Amino acid sequence: MKKKIIAISIFLIIVSSYAWIQLKPEPNPPRVLEFAEVIRPSDIEDVIYVDIRGAVMQPGVYKVLATDRVFQLIHRAGGFHPKALKTSVNQAGFLFDGDVIEVLFEGQEHSPLATSKVSLNRADQATLETLPGIGPSTALAIIKYRETTPFSKPEDLMNVPGIGEKTFENLKDQIVP
Repeated sequence: MKKKIIAISIFLIIVSSYAWIQLKPEPNPPRVLEFAEVIRPSDIEDVIYVDIRGAVMQPGVYKVLATDRVFQLIHRAGGFHPKALKTSVNQAGFLFDGDVIEVLFEGQEHSPLATSKVSLNRADQATLETLPGIGPSTALAIIKYRETTPFSKPEDLMNVPGIGEKTFENLKDQIVP
């Protein structure tokens, strides 16, 4: 009888040990995100080219992701020049293919190059309405159009009902796809 109790006890210890090992949660250390993972969440995003000029350490044309922001471009360009007027650019602003970002020096006046263009694929209704000849209904038509057919070039805007050549000519220099 004593051997039977010992055998059953050993059996129960083995079964409970096995169950404990199988059901024990694995320690999962928290994942540490690299800086690059936060900035560049995906390798499948579109690449664009942006020209940065003025008060940065390394002005030039940079190849960046379409999801990058102005502050990331400034960082890639070596950061601000010591005499940069940092408030001359919106560091949180989006970048668009073909943009020219001009960082002014202290005391320098704004130049025409510092203006940014409106993205037909990303702009909200209010931003689209800032374009000449674009009212609320046309802005909504642009948004509806891009939901099925993204703009690949500025000229695609003429495919939106209500936008003809004359309207396009008035705003072609203020838009990007």
